[in-house]
Amino acid sequence: MANRAKIFPFNRWSDTALGSISSSGDAAGYAASKTQQRQRSRVWRSSSLSSPSPYLYRDLGAQYRIGGLALVSHNLTASGQFRVRISNNAAVTDVVYDSGWLFGWEAIFGVDEEPDGADSEFVGVDGAPFAATISLLPKPVRRLVFAEDPYFSEVSGRYIQIDFDDTDNGDGYIEIAYVYAGIVVELEKSMAYGWQIWREEQARVKRAASGQLWMDSLFKRFHVSCLFDFQSDARAAGFWKFFFNHVGVTREFVISLKDDTAASKVWSTLYCKLAQPVNLRHVEADSHEIGVEFAEIV
Repeated sequence: MANRAKIFPFNRWSDTALGSISSSGDAAGYAASKTQQRQRSRVWRSSSLSSPSPYLYRDLGAQYRIGGLALVSHNLTASGQFRVRISNNAAVTDVVYDSGWLFGWEAIFGVDEEPDGADSEFVGVDGAPFAATISLLPKPVRRLVFAEDPYFSEVSGRYIQIDFDDTDNGDGYIEIAYVYAGIVVELEKSMAYGWQIWREEQARVKRAASGQLWMDSLFKRFHVSCLFDFQSDARAAGFWKFFFNHVGVTREFVISLKDDTAASKVWSTLYCKLAQPVNLRHVEADSHEIGVEFAEIV
């Protein structure tokens, strides 16, 4: 259901104890295994844009439940596309899920969402960003939730292949920092009113003897503080207990907090961690609330 938060909590792709990982070809120093590491600065780069066409390939070693996928910090252009196939044979012919070709950049604005003049300055008529706009934006998290496809919700598969088609990419390669592939949990309720989002910036500021001010931005990241209320006993004892125990404050995950509009889907999808431990509070009868703060991983 639209506008319910979706959490990507348990990544099979990054579990190095499972199976193997390969690609169409890696640029020197940018192996496919980089997509299993949490640091966004450690990236995979394809050896070319064609011949062979770039792809990432993951053998999980056994069948696992997969409900969604996310590409963190890709360099696909406005016309760049990707395709996800999940299969139960190594040749990826026994396909249990096929996304078809999808654009790497989703629409920033939907119909009637864009501000005045945005369609001419920043985005096209379909709401997707122009190439010049992409250069102004942070590298995105492109999520894919199978449950949003009317024909799929969750599949069981062993082999995952992600193909890329972006032959006009000026970088000369495809770049991906991190890949998520695993279950996706949709919460019972959307965020309560009163949520907050802000941008933290760490900077170095110095003043010379002459009075001249020197400022360097070290990094910027989003924080989101929100409340999930009216969580049932079953959800509190089930998912939230698992989430707190498994994830804690030391594991990375992907979350999509709000997707009732095209714009909110883009800004509220974060590659992040818990900023602090979370307490679950019992309100009444079969009702609990959970206050959470998410900190983007940069």
